Amino acid sequence: MNLVGSRFQFSVRTLLLVTAAIALLLVPVVWVTRERLEMRRTQDAILHAREVALRSVVRQGQQLPRQSQSMEQLRRENADLKQQVEQLRREVEQLKRSVRDTDTVGQ
Repeated sequence: MNLVGSRFQFSVRTLLLVTAAIALLLVPVVWVTRERLEMRRTQDAILHAREVALRSVVRQGQQLPRQSQSMEQLRRENADLKQQVEQLRREVEQLKRSVRDTDTVGQ
């Protein structure tokens, strides 16, 4: 009976050696796990950057029609203003002619 009990007893040194061996065997597992985690973080960052870029492109795409509409409106307003200026020039020329005519008639 005494032999069976001593056969299963471990010394502290054996326990420390087994613990060290297990730790050394787990180092690659921990390293691979950290690398995978870092890879996942990198992929998430890339996806986030793509999402931000796509949102920016969509916003610009939405602003372009507004800008083109405002440009078209400005062009129409510019054409209207040119017509008004031309009309005012004609009126001024007519007024100048009428003043000349009254000056020549009055002499």
